[in-house]
Amino acid sequence: MSLPDEFLDAFPGRTPGAPAPKPAAAVVEAPAPVEEEPVAASAVESALQSLVPGPRGPRMGPDATDLPPLDRPDLPDLGPGTPAGEARELRLLQDVQVELAVELGRVKLPLRDLLALGPGAVLELDRAADAPVDVLVNGCLVAKGEVVVIDGEFGVRVTAVVER
Repeated sequence: MSLPDEFLDAFPGRTPGAPAPKPAAAVVEAPAPVEEEPVAASAVESALQSLVPGPRGPRMGPDATDLPPLDRPDLPDLGPGTPAGEARELRLLQDVQVELAVELGRVKLPLRDLLALGPGAVLELDRAADAPVDVLVNGCLVAKGEVVVIDGEFGVRVTAVVER
């Protein structure tokens, strides 16, 4: 491979059209083997043990030795708090409106059957007549109960409050 004439000044001693010199082969000699004296296994183990660092103290927790001590923060006293059995003021909640619903059961209907319903139609629900009903507040189940009739009016007697 020859270089263009404009690059010849970068390589002194090269003439135009002369082939590039071939790289010289490198000779690498292998080191002479070192003869080792037989060493006892316990001497090797003790030499290796001296290279392994000793155990350090714990890095965290109350027994840590490499951590600086911390100052206790200055926090205000929060006082005794309120007793658990003390009556609460509920007047703030008097005017809050919630939606209360009692679910007797559910049924899944095609739209054409729903549109065909009229006065006096009877739907079969997924619960028995004597099964507990769900009491929902704003769509959340809060209690279970049973339907009661008093003087011709329907009502719900709460039998269990749902735990959260």
